[in-house]
This record gives sequence, C-alpha cells and structure tokens, in this order.
Amino acid sequence: MKAKKVKDTISWDFMKPEAISISPSASVQEAIALMDKFKIHHLLVMEGDNFKGLVEGRDLIFSAQYFADKFNTKKVSDVMRTEVPMIYESTDVGAVAEMMLNNRLTAIPIVEAGRIKGILTESDLLRLFQTILGKNTGLPILVKEGEAALANPLIQKVFQLLSELGI
Repeated sequence: MKAKKVKDTISWDFMKPEAISISPSASVQEAIALMDKFKIHHLLVMEGDNFKGLVEGRDLIFSAQYFADKFNTKKVSDVMRTEVPMIYESTDVGAVAEMMLNNRLTAIPIVEAGRIKGILTESDLLRLFQTILGKNTGLPILVKEGEAALANPLIQKVFQLLSELGI
C-alpha cells in the first residue's frame, strides 16, 4: 500500500494555513492574549520570516506553575520549544503522527518552498482519522460492533494515538 502524503490525505483542508505567530521577545501575557483572541492553542514563534520555535498552551500553563512569582516577566523565548521538526506537504501522515508523538508536540509547522505555509495540529489529525474511518464509524458504531471493530488495526492505532496524546 502506498504511503499517504499530507497533501494527498489532508488536502490542506485540515491544516491551519493562517497560523498565528508571535515574536520571541513578546511577553508570555501577549502570547496568552493572542491564543485567547483567536481561540487557538499554538503559536509559531517567528523573527521576521525566520522560524524560531513553537509555543503550545500547555507550555504556558507549565510555565505559570513553575515560574509562579516570575511569570509576569517571562518572554516567549523563555518558554518556547526550539527543537521543532517541520513537515512538508509530501510527508507521510504516519510519519507526521510519529514526529508529533516522539517530540511530544500537539502541533507541527508545514513548510513549502522554504517558508512556513501553515500548522498541523492534533485536532487536524483527529479530523483526518474521522475522514478515513468514514461518517458511519463513530463511537456508537464501535460500541455496537464490539470486539470486531476494536480488533481492526486502524481503530487500534487511532486509540493508541489518542492515548499517547493524552486524549
């Protein structure tokens, strides 16, 4: 079976092409406000056209707990992730899920022609799994079908991914 590529499988319909970015010198409060304004959980950290890292909502929550008394003075550069892999539209979807799991990421930037084109989130991957499984394969069907459905390797992989993502 031919590996599914992000472009073929996701058709760019699932990713966030309007990825919101923030400067590494911005305050953590600015990052929180931006996430709240756009109802998102991830920000690309950019310096001009240069990708510097990624900030996830959970990073900010951890930072707030860890730095409690100094949290108001923290900059995005203090809490961002800098070791973030990037994917291309030709990247295999399985490889994307593996990269996200191995790097404990809930989002990953998509690059095209050396520039960030968008961001793919764990929610995007869940939408993809929903599409792959089809409209008739929801939770009620899984319960109804019982062991036969749960024995399906694709269903097992989806549950494994959800479990590893903490969902």
